[in-house]
Amino acid sequence: MGPNDIREYRVVDRHAGIPLDLIEPLSERAWTLVARSSENKLLHREYLTIAGAVEFLRGFEYHAQRYRSLVEALATSESTLLESLSPEKRPSNQHIDHEAVAYINRLGQFYYFATSRLVLSVIPKPKLRIKRITELMIFRNKHSAHRSVDWPKEGDTPENRPYQAMSMCCSLGATTWLMNEPKRPVDGKVPMWKQAVRQYQISSGNTWMDFVVERDHPIVIGEAYVLFQDLLTSGSA
Repeated sequence: MGPNDIREYRVVDRHAGIPLDLIEPLSERAWTLVARSSENKLLHREYLTIAGAVEFLRGFEYHAQRYRSLVEALATSESTLLESLSPEKRPSNQHIDHEAVAYINRLGQFYYFATSRLVLSVIPKPKLRIKRITELMIFRNKHSAHRSVDWPKEGDTPENRPYQAMSMCCSLGATTWLMNEPKRPVDGKVPMWKQAVRQYQISSGNTWMDFVVERDHPIVIGEAYVLFQDLLTSGSA
């Protein structure tokens, strides 16, 4: 045994007796699956690698919840309440962008776990199970992990690079909205956060992609959990 063997640790099932599909949130379900799979030989040699990936799911949930909390604060009609807070505690559009970027960076971590040699040894075509995660990697590769304007790669044209750099930065003018009711005109008396959701956009070559936390988080966390579950239920040899 060694440090990558689950038998070296005291891994507790915090939901003993509760069916797996009733455990929420999904990150806690994933951790419970690890605890209940202690006899899985994958966890005898890759425990830290696999259990560590649960942190990526926790990160998805944390940043999505923080994002929602900030949106709810900005959507409040009690502007005097926001103004009463000190500047460092007052929610802002920039704070929301930071949470979205952090979410994308966690997405990148999970993507590289999902396409690692370990996962490939059990699941031959993992990208088929993480289609939305794979699509959203363009934000990670062109903006959040490093900016193409700083470190361009083949295909990063001079025309695209400035727009990729501003993709998730409302302070640089990259604010686009997806209206809750597309046919209804904008009401200037109502906070925009009550009428629409933030839509991040990016392009590379002929590929255009958008990212909406409220819409995409349930898809992303669902894909991540299913792949994680398949890894532990298929890789018992």
